[in-house]
Amino acid sequence: MVWLRRVSSHAQRVAAAVLGIALTVSAAPTAFAGSLLETVQKTHQVSFGWAEWKPFEYHDVLSGQLKGMLIDLAGAIGAQLNAKPTFVEDNWATLASGVAAHKFDLALLGITPERSQIVDFTHPLYYTSFTAIVGAHGTSATWSELNQPGYTVAVTTGSNTDEVLTNLEREHKIKARIIRIKDVGAAIVALASGKVTGYADQQDELMGICANQPQFKIVTGTFGAAEFGVAVAKGDPKFKAAVNNAVVEVLQNGTVQRLLTEYKVVGNQPALGSSN
Repeated sequence: MVWLRRVSSHAQRVAAAVLGIALTVSAAPTAFAGSLLETVQKTHQVSFGWAEWKPFEYHDVLSGQLKGMLIDLAGAIGAQLNAKPTFVEDNWATLASGVAAHKFDLALLGITPERSQIVDFTHPLYYTSFTAIVGAHGTSATWSELNQPGYTVAVTTGSNTDEVLTNLEREHKIKARIIRIKDVGAAIVALASGKVTGYADQQDELMGICANQPQFKIVTGTFGAAEFGVAVAKGDPKFKAAVNNAVVEVLQNGTVQRLLTEYKVVGNQPALGSSN
């Protein structure tokens, strides 16, 4: 049985989240006198922040429980820590700041420079690429064709895809207009209704959408790659080392590869010699 606690928060841009938590953390007293590892070992519980993102983490309507590849990965990491995972619902714009503010202990996130300013990351679990989908009868067949003036591309607010596109905008490499939308479901509705020309996300997520909704097609070409790891609050090297050891173990024992295959995720495991 998955335990749920809900945290209500407003979707916000990544830059605002980084600034807000930086001010909060600097003004707040130290949350833990010792290492969080001691609390986890004593209670045998570890909390993970999560946000709706099917098939990676989502509410199963029939069972009422949380399911998805990242939920299963959280369970495997918790087992290595000898702790039962609990889950705190948040949103993609504030998951990193939630870890930094100790709303929850950990979160499985894309590793980005912006997030790394406010949290530490473990060794990467896997990496994948970014691309986009369009209507099946659309004229854009490649990312280069979609990334043109006059076209609009939706992205989930606060996601790692959003951060990559934001950085590319700063570098003047994005010609299309980027439309930031609260969640994946709303973005797909916007694409289906013609309010946007395309929707950008991870390649594996988009392949799943196209498999279930043939009115969309994935474009060829990518605009970057993402590594996923476990976010840990800064300033607790003992806890980070323990979580990192758990990550290395689930990589070595085949759990990550098994889940990538089971959930049909187009991802690759990084070499264990390369660590953040």
